[in-house]
This record gives sequence, structure tokens and C-alpha cells, in this order.
Amino acid sequence: GGQRWRGREVVQELRGSGQPCANATKEVTPCNQFPCKAPVDCKWSDWGQWGACSADCDGGQRSRTREILVEPLNGGAPCDAVSSSEIGPCNRQPCKSHDPVCVWSDWGEWQRSDQTCGKVEQKRVKTLQLIDPTTKLEVTTAASNCEGDVHEVYPVNLGECE
Repeated sequence: GGQRWRGREVVQELRGSGQPCANATKEVTPCNQFPCKAPVDCKWSDWGQWGACSADCDGGQRSRTREILVEPLNGGAPCDAVSSSEIGPCNRQPCKSHDPVCVWSDWGEWQRSDQTCGKVEQKRVKTLQLIDPTTKLEVTTAASNCEGDVHEVYPVNLGECE
């Protein structure tokens, strides 16, 4: 806390049998007796999720950010702007051959029969596809060494025919 003061002047000095000035010419009183506010330092949030990597292999970069949760007050430590984002390495593994590879497709839809009664077989197929490992797309122009397909058969009884 602190002190404040005020003063006054004697306008007329004592004359004759008059009364002398009763109080002092200076008054001191305390002020701001409450405690000072404590400094509040900058506070950061937790880091966010890493973003996408700039490369699939042979090394790339990714970044993440965080936000200021509490701004500094009363002389607290400031927020370092450099600390709001971070860059890190990713996908350091060497790139593999870019030669297309054979991959099984997902199962196709069940094929329906035109038959309305009796025992029928429903079929679905999955096939081998030649895939470019870089683009993950099927290669249709390259000569394929992929061979084979797989059928799945499911017997269904549609009821007796009349």
C-alpha cells in the first residue's frame, strides 16, 4: 500500500487573545491497502493433431499448432509467437518400387437370379487388379501378370415351384 497526504495553510495567524489553530497543517492517510495483483504468465493449449505429411516416403514434413489460452497480465511472462506452430519430420521410410502390384479387389455385389422359385445359387466375385502403388489407382494400360478370380457361391431355396 501507499500513503497520501493533504495540507492546509494558516490564513490568519493568532492575534491578541484568539484561539490558536487546533489541528496540524498536514494530514497523512494510508491508501491502496489491497494486495497487488499477481503476474499471470502466458498459457498455451495442448498441441493439436499433426497435419498431413508432405510426402508418402523418402521423408516429408508435417505441422501442428496450438492456441493461447491465457494472455499475460500484470507483467507476466509473454507468449512467444514462435511457440504457436511446430514442424516435424514424417514418412522417412524409403520409397518402394513404383512397379504396379497385384491386389485383390473387394467382393462384388451378389448376383441375383431371374428364377423365382426352387433352389438357386447366388454368386459374387472378387478379382485381381493391377495397382500403381504411388497413385493407388488401377493400371489398365500396362501388361498384367495378375491372373485369377474367386467366386463365392451361396445356395438359396426360394421355395417350391408350382
